[in-house]
Amino acid sequence: MTRIAELWRERSSREQVLLGALALLALGAIWYFAAVGPLLERAEINKQRRAAETAMLERVERLGSRVPALPAPRPRSDASLLLLVNRSIRDAGLGGFLEEGAADGESRVRLRLFDAPFPQISAWLAGLAVQEGIQTVSADIERGSSPGVTQVSLILERSD
Repeated sequence: MTRIAELWRERSSREQVLLGALALLALGAIWYFAAVGPLLERAEINKQRRAAETAMLERVERLGSRVPALPAPRPRSDASLLLLVNRSIRDAGLGGFLEEGAADGESRVRLRLFDAPFPQISAWLAGLAVQEGIQTVSADIERGSSPGVTQVSLILERSD
């Protein structure tokens, strides 16, 4: 430190002013690149992120208006599970394909559908799960006599 003070005193007043100005500029540059620059960079990144999130939210809102709403779940029926499943099969247009249906206790039903259209069965099972809370516990699906037609053995269970 004494060496720096000695060098300082050896300089003329004009050189001292220039060296002081240079030191201030160097400290200012260090402060900018160490503190201010990263803050400004972070602010720009956050601004870009907000713009991207806003654009995504607008896209989701646009797409959301095109997606049909799911039907509101109906209150669950207190009817027996077998009666409820038989009624839903009939309502789904699958009644003609039902080969057998039997209760397996109070909370399970076994079904066998013969030569039934698979898309119709999958839509029926999805609706049954959403609207009545009846889940498929077991499904044995085999190809039918033509494309899209299946032999299906199901075990359905009410989840309360």
